[in-house]
Amino acid sequence: MAIAFRGAAGTSAQTSLTGSPVTLPATLQAGDSMFAVASFSGVSQTLTTPSGWTAVSGPIDKGTALRQYLLTKVAVSGDAGATVAFTWSGTTAVRTAEVIVLPGSDPTT
Repeated sequence: MAIAFRGAAGTSAQTSLTGSPVTLPATLQAGDSMFAVASFSGVSQTLTTPSGWTAVSGPIDKGTALRQYLLTKVAVSGDAGATVAFTWSGTTAVRTAEVIVLPGSDPTT
C-alpha cells in the first residue's frame, strides 16, 4: 500500500489550561498510522504522553524558545472523531498539537 493522506487536525491554546485537545479526523480508519507534533513555547514544561501513543522523540528544544515532541499511534476502532489530550506540566505558554493521518506508512520507522 502506498503512503496516502487521510486527514489532519490541530489545536492551539494560549490559556490557563494545561492541555491541547485534538479531535481526530472522522475519516480515520483502524490500522492508519497517526503522527503528532506537540509544541510548547519555552522549554520549562514536559508533555505527558497520551494513552496509546508512543513518544518517538522529545523533548526537542529549539534554544529556549520552543520545545517539541513527536509521537505516533496506530489507529484502532473507535479512534475516528475521538479527542486526544496532549497535556503539559504547566499553563503559562502557547501550546499546539497537530495530528496527521497517513495510511500506508510505518509508524515504527
